[in-house]
Amino acid sequence: MNKKPVKLKILEGNPGHEAKANINFDEPVPETGDPTAPKYLTPRALTVWQDTCHHLKCMSILAKCDEIIIEAFARTVDRWQTLEREINAEGQFIVTPMRERDGKTLLRDIDDNIITILAENPRLKESRLLLGQVRVFAVELGLSPSSRAKLSVTSNKPQKKSKMEELLSRGRNAG
Repeated sequence: MNKKPVKLKILEGNPGHEAKANINFDEPVPETGDPTAPKYLTPRALTVWQDTCHHLKCMSILAKCDEIIIEAFARTVDRWQTLEREINAEGQFIVTPMRERDGKTLLRDIDDNIITILAENPRLKESRLLLGQVRVFAVELGLSPSSRAKLSVTSNKPQKKSKMEELLSRGRNAG
């Protein structure tokens, strides 16, 4: 079972009702700040990198040591989007020649024309695999709706007290 970082456990609000003794408050705290984008990212991967860093920063969970997983996420998203563009151009189903059982010999009709069938585009399988990887990275980074739903962020802004709370606190301070 993968252990979650203490910061994520605290943000989640302890949904498993773990005893405080089970939370490792001595866990190393990563250096916060903007990781450096690799210079060799494609323009599309760089955009994903920048967007991802922006989102993580807004959630106050961006750390310099996340550089590699953000890179892997950005590159995988780029590959997946490229494949999806190719599939959209070619179609989900393509005409492909039928072959003998040996896989090499083409089947032909009586007029010596190659017999074809409509088959699923082989790029779809690779696209599904990449999409699965994108989802795993998104969960790891806290970018999926379900992983965000488990987090609760406390605000640094002072909360305005209700009139009842103000009256009660005045009464306690007066006595």
